[in-house]
Amino acid sequence: MNKHLHASSLDFNATPISQVATIDEAADYLRMSVRHVNDLLDCSRIKFQQIGSERTITWETLNEYKQDKKRGVAALTELVRISQEMGLYDMELEDFDEEQDDVQRSV
Repeated sequence: MNKHLHASSLDFNATPISQVATIDEAADYLRMSVRHVNDLLDCSRIKFQQIGSERTITWETLNEYKQDKKRGVAALTELVRISQEMGLYDMELEDFDEEQDDVQRSV
């Protein structure tokens, strides 16, 4: 039996310390609670590395998450703007359904 471990036989992906953030640093950077960051990690919304009980996130991953959130907010803002221009907030549900039928017929 071989008592020596070789790096090539290990499934290990090391990221330099300067490129990773702790959960506290990630929470500060994303402007959210540590609990919420942990929830995002638990549901796989943010990729992370775990060594023992320590979870770390690369700064690149945090930046990607932050950019995705900005794009989502921008899309929702545009949707609200379009909805307001169409007057959907002032409509009754029946009027909205009728307008959607008209749109479907015109397509």
